[in-house]
Amino acid sequence: MQNLDFLKSRVHFFPDATYGSIQTISFEDAKNVGIQGIVTTTLPSWINGVDEISKNFDGVKNFFGWNGKILTDSGGFQVFSLIHKKGLAKKNINDDGATFTDFKNGKKYLLTPEISQQVQFKLKSDFRVVLDEPVPDDADRETAKKSLERTHRWAERAKKEFLKLENLTEKEFFEEKKERPLLFAVVQGGDFLDLREESAKILNSIGFDGFGFGGVHFNSKTKNSKNSNKKTKNLKINLLESLPKNLPSNKIFYGMGIGTPDDILACQKIGYTLFDCVLPTRNARHGFLYVSKGEGDFSHENYDDLHIENERYKFDKNPIDSFCDCEVCKNKNLTRGYIRHLLKMKEPAGFRFATIHNLRFFMKLINNL
Repeated sequence: MQNLDFLKSRVHFFPDATYGSIQTISFEDAKNVGIQGIVTTTLPSWINGVDEISKNFDGVKNFFGWNGKILTDSGGFQVFSLIHKKGLAKKNINDDGATFTDFKNGKKYLLTPEISQQVQFKLKSDFRVVLDEPVPDDADRETAKKSLERTHRWAERAKKEFLKLENLTEKEFFEEKKERPLLFAVVQGGDFLDLREESAKILNSIGFDGFGFGGVHFNSKTKNSKNSNKKTKNLKINLLESLPKNLPSNKIFYGMGIGTPDDILACQKIGYTLFDCVLPTRNARHGFLYVSKGEGDFSHENYDDLHIENERYKFDKNPIDSFCDCEVCKNKNLTRGYIRHLLKMKEPAGFRFATIHNLRFFMKLINNL
């Protein structure tokens, strides 16, 4: 199975292309830094007419003009974030699915496990995720337990819909020679290790190609780092280990939303091989750049961060990172001082240069694993 072989061949990092693009750069730029896959979200495509996309372009790859791999999420994270933010969880979430109102058109929608799979099927993505119910970081045990149980029921329904759409039997789903998209479930359980372990085992009994770690993966309480004036957040390693410790080793473990270079390296050591995160692109647009040790303002275990909008870089003639091989750092005319100027002026070129650099830094990190 080509999709499975692709994910098992190496560690992968997919940047977010939520609305069909990686912000501020082209897909040609993305290919040049070594990106092989992107993550896009199901929700905007559903609301904005996935049937028309399917009819006119025969899938999201043709629509985007991207010939690499595409992972589509379930759409749930955006929906549940909105629902929890407005305190509507009890009213808007039930066993059928999640009800929400689109703030742009004012229409009400019901997102179900089946609809999520139907949209992803029409998008023709390579990797698909089943709808789960995430809980807030401070959820109590009863809330986490109820969410976990609903997540399992939804996973069964999503798997059934996936098989129906792909015209597969349960037996054919497990035949590795059969070419098809891969299906990921999401392990829930809040901050309770035994619930995480229970969730992993039950989802495995339903049968999936890979498993994502759902919910917040870092501790909300912070501590001061010895090597930085900034506060840092610690990974919940004991919870993250609940996947590789309770699931077959031939499955794909997906670090959803992870993270910093240090976080990726820590998760890779315990078995995770697929990652996605907005950090390299979002931080680039705010002048927060990832650089080699000794090249930045603040030091972390495996990298430095450089805040290029600081006054000290106003007339700096050095590249962003003297050890980087990206097109920006190799161009002697693209100095720290010039890129700082572009970012301070909110010039699109500055956002592009910073994004190319950050993504190349992440890809070099991944390629060395």
